[in-house]
Amino acid sequence: MISTQQRVVAQGRLWNRNFLLLWSGQLVSQFGTQAYSIAILFWLKDMTGSATLIGTLLMVVGIVSAALGPFGGAIVDRYSRRDIIALSDLIGGLAILSLAALIFLFPEATTLSLIWLFVISILLTILGAAFEPAITAIIPDLVPTPRVQAANSFMEIALRIATFVGQGLGGLLLGILGAPLMMVINAGSFLLAAGGEALITPPPRATPPRQAWRQQVRSFLTDTLEGFRYIWQHSGLRALALASAISGALVMPILVLMPFYVEDYLGRGADWYGYLVAAYGFGGLLGALIAGVLPLNGWKRAVFAIGAMVVEAVGYMALGYASPFLVLACAPVIGATGGLLSIIVVTLVQLSTPADLRGRVFAMLGTLAASISPLAAGLTGVIADLTGQNIPVIFLGCGVLLLIVAVVVAFNSDVRRLLVQIIEQETDAIPARP
Repeated sequence: MISTQQRVVAQGRLWNRNFLLLWSGQLVSQFGTQAYSIAILFWLKDMTGSATLIGTLLMVVGIVSAALGPFGGAIVDRYSRRDIIALSDLIGGLAILSLAALIFLFPEATTLSLIWLFVISILLTILGAAFEPAITAIIPDLVPTPRVQAANSFMEIALRIATFVGQGLGGLLLGILGAPLMMVINAGSFLLAAGGEALITPPPRATPPRQAWRQQVRSFLTDTLEGFRYIWQHSGLRALALASAISGALVMPILVLMPFYVEDYLGRGADWYGYLVAAYGFGGLLGALIAGVLPLNGWKRAVFAIGAMVVEAVGYMALGYASPFLVLACAPVIGATGGLLSIIVVTLVQLSTPADLRGRVFAMLGTLAASISPLAAGLTGVIADLTGQNIPVIFLGCGVLLLIVAVVVAFNSDVRRLLVQIIEQETDAIPARP
């Protein structure tokens, strides 16, 4: 008997019930997260005035993510991806709600609130170790193979819409509502998303057999090593993963210093921070639309991917010496290249990885990025404080290094071969029309 999911896949429907529930849940939760991020950044800056503290928080979160990432991938490939996604949003929403209650009820207990913020950040990172690879791994289970890139495009569009609206209004809402109510909004978005995600009905997957705890530990370690081994044995994927990790580390200083850049260099307030991030999100939305509409096949995809890396690097270089309104003009371009590049890379990995390895591979890629980014985050705050927060020079240096990474990738034959080869697999995967 043919299941509903099999009929949906056979008919080639992208906007089926399951994908719509996943997409709308992520749109809602990401909206809350983007507004929450502004509240946390400026609350930390107002309470401490230290770039080192912000960098340290990001560094601790990154270290935990790097340590737990591989195990999260093994969990995603062994258990229900739908349950992992829904439970993560549920627990995360309750945790953020507790932080909002603490700050609201005890506004003078700054030290206690900072400690609890670190605890909540670590908890959210632990949940994210399985949540993030589960989101990426479940998409090919919910839509037909020829629609995977379009599905990734719409997931990116949801993220960019949330960024555009959430952070665009976040700066204004922060001044009106205050940090605690901004956290309540984020918690509510998590809980609402969890309710919708619990209704997703993905195709059934084999459940792991019952084992003694020692066998389970041994099995988890074996599963984790399989994900690493798969990446290591594919030279193109290995090089692309390393380039992505290094690029993420080079963007980290810009993220850490952005509140200081807006207030101290541009001379603007939290509302301008929201406008800037919203412009970046709008550009990301355009990049996602381009990826969803244009048939990026063969060498065209390789050219778009490498070109996006170059334009993104030049854009970050320009931020350090641009006027406020020119920065607003640069932000959408940087966002568009980032959105386009993200969809290309994610689709490459999804369609070139076996379904039973997908969670572990994405977790390993996230672990590789998380193992470098914490060091960059920690060093950024220290270097910025020691150099009198000379942000233009730091931004320029990050852009130059990103450009070097793009050039190295462009001359790597294994990466170019991977970008072209996946198109053949996509073509083979498209069923013939009756």
